[in-house]
Amino acid sequence: MKFQLKYKFRFLIITFLGFAAVSAVITVFGMHILVDNSVKVFSERGVSVVNRAKGWIDAAEFKRLADSGSEDDPYYDYLYNKLFEIKKEQTCKYLYTMVQQEGQIFKYVVDGSALKTNEEDFSPYGTLEDVTSHGRYPFECLEKQEVITSNLHEEEGWGWLITVYCPIILNGESIGFVACDYDVSQLIETINRSRMLLISASFFSAVVLCILILIYINSFFKKVDGVTQAMIGISSGARDLTQRLPIKGKTELDMLSFAYNEMIEQLQAMVRQISGNISSLSQNSITLAEQNKENVSIIENAKHSIEEIYVKADDQNSLSESVSDGISSVEDAVKVLEEKIEQTSNAVEQSSTAIEEISASIAQADVNLVQIGGEYAKIVNEADEGVKKQNDVTAHVDQIVKQAQSLAEANSVISSIASQTNLLAMNAAIEAAHAGSSGKGFSVVADEIRKLAENSAKQSKSVKSLIDEITKSISDIVDVSKESAQSFSGLGAKIKDMDILLKQVQTGMSEQNEGAQDILQMMAVLANASNQIKDASHVMKDNTVNVAKQMSELKESSHDILECGTSANERLIQMTDFASKISSQSQENNELAERVNRLVSSYKV
Repeated sequence: MKFQLKYKFRFLIITFLGFAAVSAVITVFGMHILVDNSVKVFSERGVSVVNRAKGWIDAAEFKRLADSGSEDDPYYDYLYNKLFEIKKEQTCKYLYTMVQQEGQIFKYVVDGSALKTNEEDFSPYGTLEDVTSHGRYPFECLEKQEVITSNLHEEEGWGWLITVYCPIILNGESIGFVACDYDVSQLIETINRSRMLLISASFFSAVVLCILILIYINSFFKKVDGVTQAMIGISSGARDLTQRLPIKGKTELDMLSFAYNEMIEQLQAMVRQISGNISSLSQNSITLAEQNKENVSIIENAKHSIEEIYVKADDQNSLSESVSDGISSVEDAVKVLEEKIEQTSNAVEQSSTAIEEISASIAQADVNLVQIGGEYAKIVNEADEGVKKQNDVTAHVDQIVKQAQSLAEANSVISSIASQTNLLAMNAAIEAAHAGSSGKGFSVVADEIRKLAENSAKQSKSVKSLIDEITKSISDIVDVSKESAQSFSGLGAKIKDMDILLKQVQTGMSEQNEGAQDILQMMAVLANASNQIKDASHVMKDNTVNVAKQMSELKESSHDILECGTSANERLIQMTDFASKISSQSQENNELAERVNRLVSSYKV
């Protein structure tokens, strides 16, 4: 991992470098002012000296002396004595006159700096010197024809000097200059000592300031570290929500600690509420799964009952076909009855036997229909009970939706706190900007606070994403519950319709049973009064036609029962699929509740 300095050390280094830069600027500026003042002082003195010396110089005589004179010239002695007297009265080191020869080469005319015997400080007449080290000042004096003062400059063999140049003008033309040099070696030493003193004082002040700042930022960042460690404690594996930061005043950091404590309390309350809601959600999921198992069991029982009804209806249909065949035989016997009177007794006996079988079959069918009716009544009651339980599940899911909305509101409060903290960081950054360089350190702190606010906002977004996922899962459960309730309602309606059809079939079977009893009575009359066979045959023919019609209706009813049984079986298959989907959704809901519960349980509240 790349090494990075802590912010307090960065702040300390920046402060030290800033103070060092400011000290350097102050030192340079101070030295510049000192040099300027020194040059100004020497310039005032030098101007007075060169003007005084210029007053003794006759430009025409000086021109003559410079062009063709010598040290033996009387004017040379005269001018030398005047310059030497002025030099002795003043504090300047050199006082001399020069004329330009060629380029940078100038010639000494009269040097009044020292005695003529002083070879070190005296320049005889005609001595040539390269004035390159003098800078541009001699030339400016001649060109501008005004007094020019040089800055501090070091000349080889002469040391540090300040020179004042005054032009000698003849007929508007500069023919030379009189110059006054001041030795400023001691001034340079003084400037160097002052510079070292300022640098030492600046360094000492910087060290003292850094120590004071270090003491202050240690206490400052100690509070910030407290907030940081607390946030790390929450974001790390420990996830401790019981820790609170101490508040000792009303400073910005104390307000930050107060806001952190408030946020943790809100988060702690939210985690507790989520934990309670997740427990309820898990319990509801378990209850829903158990109820769904009961529904599956009920559907399986109903499916078996429908299969039994289907088998019995098939038997009834076969029996109806047999009865229809018997009725056809009866009709044939009635047709032959008129031709074969002698066979009446046998036909009557055969008819009685057939009618008895029909009556027994109808009685058995009626008993079966009574049993089917009882089974369908149970199915109706169980379907109604399933609808009630499904409605209870839907009510519990609605309650979970409301609790999820409460979680979203709590998360909005956390997001609001993060926004307020970010606003506080922005205000702090603005105040730091107003404070200028002295507020740079606090700007770094404001940036840290803003990062903390952004981390809180990210955590708030993560919680909101989790709540959205829970809400989506709950919404899926609500949809499945509603579909299951609708399926239960449709199943109940179909079962009630089938119950009505069974009652109609039972009524028809009762009517058929009564018809069969009438046939038996008529057959008894035929047995007791064979002399009335012909009339009775007509009556039996009519009754046989009615029986055939009723048997046709019975056959149609049996066919309808088979179709209803098939439809009921298909509905039961659909109910089984719905129950499987509900069971799967309940399992997913329970797993989701467990994941959320593990996440919430990881926080210490």
